[in-house]
Amino acid sequence: MAFGNNFGFGNQNYIPPYQNGAYPYPQQRNDFAPISQPGSIPARYVTGREEAVAAQIVPGDPFIFADFANSRLYVKQINPQTMAADFIEFVRAQQPVAARTEPTVQYATQDDIAAVKAEIEAIRSSMQTTKTNRKAVNADE
Repeated sequence: MAFGNNFGFGNQNYIPPYQNGAYPYPQQRNDFAPISQPGSIPARYVTGREEAVAAQIVPGDPFIFADFANSRLYVKQINPQTMAADFIEFVRAQQPVAARTEPTVQYATQDDIAAVKAEIEAIRSSMQTTKTNRKAVNADE
């Protein structure tokens, strides 16, 4: 009893299902290729100027590299006449901070507070004298 190479298991001409048309062949995906839609400008994030300079681009539309950590934008485009890459760097201008104005509120000084206290005491003493005068008038009746 000789088993041969297939050790007694049927057909040696096995064809996987995706090759015989039973299932579609698995597609290769490239998620890292830039997606270019009509009318859009390709762009990607970079960590610095060196990365933007070293990046490879295809001729045609300008390619924008955004470096938000350093507040910069880089534009790179192939010059069709010289076939060299033109590189432009844009830096975000820092707006000057407006000088803070001190509040124009004038707070009361200790002398002002003492004057108000003296006025209150004068009013209280006049009220006390009025009360005592009323009591005297009411007692006479």
